[in-house]
Amino acid sequence: MNKIESIVLIPNTSKNIPHDRILSVLHRLRDGGCRIFTMPEFAGYLGFAHELIHVIGERAELAGIQAALVLGGDGSIIEASHMLLGEDIPIIGMNFGHVGFLAELEMSEVHLLDALISGDYETDERMMLDAAVTDEGGRVR
Repeated sequence: MNKIESIVLIPNTSKNIPHDRILSVLHRLRDGGCRIFTMPEFAGYLGFAHELIHVIGERAELAGIQAALVLGGDGSIIEASHMLLGEDIPIIGMNFGHVGFLAELEMSEVHLLDALISGDYETDERMMLDAAVTDEGGRVR
């Protein structure tokens, strides 16, 4: 696969992820030659690492991003997939939740980010369902 040179970081802001763990991830990415971005809604949460992260000004800037790294659990990964809907950006999850079925990495595997950056990875295509519930009158609920 292609070497990853730009990545968008999407943290779950409701989790108490220790700053040192996030910094460990950011330094690993940066030291591997990767530019790190985040969206404006996460800039405050990641303010302690502002010198390592570029804040995307508008959605059009996502066009140059090669991957998304989600820090959280399965719900965080699902939410990120909704945020990035329509973009051709593969998502990798680092589990900071309880279950982590969808996450590829645990924090203890931060060294595996080196493989991602170098292009030694594979992607899996997943589908997304869209559903609605209607009542007897045909109204969406």
